[in-house]
Amino acid sequence: MTQPLPSIEHVILLMFENRSFDNMLGAVYRGSADRGGVPANWSNPYKGGVIPAWQAPASSAAQTIPYPDPQESYDHMQAQINSSYGPMMGFPTDYATVPGADPKAIMQYYVTKNVPVTSVLAKAYAASDRYFASGPVQTWPNRLFSLCGTPGYDSGTNVAYLNNPDYPDYPLIEGQLRYPSIFQQLDDAGQTWRVYHDDDWPIAALINYVWENWDWVQQGGNVWPFENTFFSDVANNQLRSFSLIEPRYQMFAGPTDLYKAPTSNHPGSSSAFSPTGVPISISCGERMLAQ
Repeated sequence: MTQPLPSIEHVILLMFENRSFDNMLGAVYRGSADRGGVPANWSNPYKGGVIPAWQAPASSAAQTIPYPDPQESYDHMQAQINSSYGPMMGFPTDYATVPGADPKAIMQYYVTKNVPVTSVLAKAYAASDRYFASGPVQTWPNRLFSLCGTPGYDSGTNVAYLNNPDYPDYPLIEGQLRYPSIFQQLDDAGQTWRVYHDDDWPIAALINYVWENWDWVQQGGNVWPFENTFFSDVANNQLRSFSLIEPRYQMFAGPTDLYKAPTSNHPGSSSAFSPTGVPISISCGERMLAQ
């Protein structure tokens, strides 16, 4: 059998969350909808008028837009992308349901100076402007879909998990899903893998196969802390065939990460654990990517 991509020795997946292509890279092909950019004069209806897509100037304040969090449950995402106004026309109306939110904020997309690392990489390498999330679902289902080809489902109702709280043991992360995964397939193919987590607990450990290959007491096995291990593995030529890097999702990540800034680029406050009134900047994810 011919080896696919024979010149590729290592695949590294760093998956952020809760940002759209338009929000992050709409300015790279600005005005060119067929190449993934934000169309000229694009807008969403709101209360009898329209809110146009707009760009805040380069600044640290702009890097916290939108704040507070947009709604991200399945029902709210359906309202955003399949509203009564038409496809992709419900963003301001749905964002207005968030207490204290300015509907205009949800239509902001970044100038390249606000996302400099992402923009430079997109211009230097390939950017998949027709890549879509597996479904309009919340963080856990989307991440697990990327690793298992399914978000999992309720065996009693055969309904797929659409939101984080749908999982039986939410918010605990303890090997509760027994679906085939990319990790098991890599082992079966004689390839190697490692999960590097910047949070105390990686979401990938919801997969039982990952959980069983993680010595979480001694911080070992196939799952290791990012800061202490990833760059050392690179420097010592110990990088595995496939590496999954999970960023730190929130300001208060866990007992060993109190008060540490996130390394994801989740908008708003990221979670109920983040301090009230402290919006998370997209620069957090940019710094992680630059590293």
